[in-house]
Formats: sequence, C-alpha cells, structure tokens
Amino acid sequence: MNEFLQKTFIVFYMPLAQQSGTPAPAAPPSNSPGGITEFLFGSPIGFMVLSLAMLYLMVILPQQRSVKKQQNEMAQLLKNLKKNDRVVTSSGIHGVVLAASADVPTVTIRIDDATNAKMTLNREAITMVMKEDPKSAPS
Repeated sequence: MNEFLQKTFIVFYMPLAQQSGTPAPAAPPSNSPGGITEFLFGSPIGFMVLSLAMLYLMVILPQQRSVKKQQNEMAQLLKNLKKNDRVVTSSGIHGVVLAASADVPTVTIRIDDATNAKMTLNREAITMVMKEDPKSAPS
C-alpha cells in the first residue's frame, strides 16, 4: 500500500511542484517486474486485451474455419449436381434433378412424378442433396 501511495503522490503532485518552482522529489526505486507481464496481469486494460485475444483464438477463429469448410462443401455439391440427384430447395421443395449443366447457373427439377411438374431454379436455392431415394430406404 505504501508503494501505491508513493506512486500516486508522484503522479499527481509532481506537476504541481514543477509549476511552483520547487524541485520535485526523486522517484523511489520500484521493485515491480514491469514490462508485458505487468501490463497483461496488473492492469484491467491488459487483462481485457488478454481475454479478448483468448476469445478470438478459442471461439471465433474455429467458428470461421467451420463456416468456411461448410461453404466449400456446399459449393462442391452444387458444382457436382447431376441428373437424377434428389435435392431439397431453400423453400422446402423436394425434387429430382432433370437437367444440370456446370456452365448454366440454373437447374431444372421434377417436383411431382404423377403430373411430371417441373421447376427451374438457381443453384443457390438448393440447400441439400439427398444421398439415397427415400422410397427405396428400408423402414
């Protein structure tokens, strides 16, 4: 506590002493380690910087990597669409791909087998490619 009072005295009263013309007292020698350790663990701002860095490294960075991986996987699925793939659109419509070309941004799907209803939509509207036909899957 004594060291804190000395530092406080020096910080607040040295400018007043210099203005009045009297010589300022010499600063006492400090036994504190100082440096980066003192900044990170000894001050609230340093602790906040350290906490934010840990948050970024442990939460935000892995989440960004995961999202990027999912985006790349989805882009690959959309790029590799072929005839007879079962797909689900962003609006929940299930269908079977009838025509999909790599150089065309649209895909034609059949949405009803009985009436042979077709729909043309953008590749980005497809959110899922089904692995197997639900009719042939065992129940």
